[in-house]
Amino acid sequence: MTSLGTEQASALRRILVDTVEHPVSPQPPRRPLIAGLIAVPLAAALVVGTVVFGPSPDAAQASEALRDAADRTISVSDPFVGEGEYLKITTEQAFLAYEVTADGDYSAYRSTTVTEVFVPASPGDDWVQRVTAQPATEFYGEASHAAAERDWANTVDNGVVQISRDSDGDFVHARELGGEVAAPVLPSDPEEALAFLYDMPYGNGTDEGALSYAAQLLRDGTMAAEQRSTLYQALALLPGIRITDGNAALDGRTGIAFSIDSDTTVPEIIVDPDTGQFIGQRSLTPAAQGAIPAGTVEDYTAVTTTVVDEVP
Repeated sequence: MTSLGTEQASALRRILVDTVEHPVSPQPPRRPLIAGLIAVPLAAALVVGTVVFGPSPDAAQASEALRDAADRTISVSDPFVGEGEYLKITTEQAFLAYEVTADGDYSAYRSTTVTEVFVPASPGDDWVQRVTAQPATEFYGEASHAAAERDWANTVDNGVVQISRDSDGDFVHARELGGEVAAPVLPSDPEEALAFLYDMPYGNGTDEGALSYAAQLLRDGTMAAEQRSTLYQALALLPGIRITDGNAALDGRTGIAFSIDSDTTVPEIIVDPDTGQFIGQRSLTPAAQGAIPAGTVEDYTAVTTTVVDEVP
């Protein structure tokens, strides 16, 4: 098989939505100060849009880079999954977990969770999901160390590694997510695709929402090269799109980070400029909060896809 079917894509989307909203990590982030659009109720993502009179030089540069990525990604072949093989989608996610002292001082630590989904080429084979929690690696403030040790002890008690199997890849129940999660069909025309991003639930009719929904589609890891190319072209039309980091490092890879200026936290989408492949997304803290400096990576998601012939 060269691409995923509708049912497989829908199942993966259920998995990834649940991973974002209910991550299996050393602990749920406690008392977050600034939550990314992905981790908060959709209504909280509504903001007032900014009127833009023509593209700025920064937007023109970003649009050109995105169109170049669209051309490059179309030349990269999608993974071919043969009989007896599995498409392995690895999602590495990290979030800041905030700690508040009795005196109101804020500190935080960041830990990572790795979710691996193995999608079989053969319809009769089980899907497999392995979720591995990892201890904290970055700390901000003295109280964060004790909090990380306490939360990691709870994770060890509950199981650091969790493996699930299902014939349909239904590792989460759709009813718990508010109903069936259908695989959206991205229009092939870039302008129609941009309108599609605005109209979808995460879009909320705002530039911030459209960018956030595009990030969600990309991190699924299931988009074919043609769809990814169209999505990049649609983002090139997004008012205010700009390059926020020309050398953004994520998961050992380096790419170009794209985002927009906003009063709310919006993700940066990171793309490999040589291949047009999606590397991942990240959100940065817009202002200093206690021991957490401005510009700290608040959360990130990195996605890789490979073909394997064995599962856990």
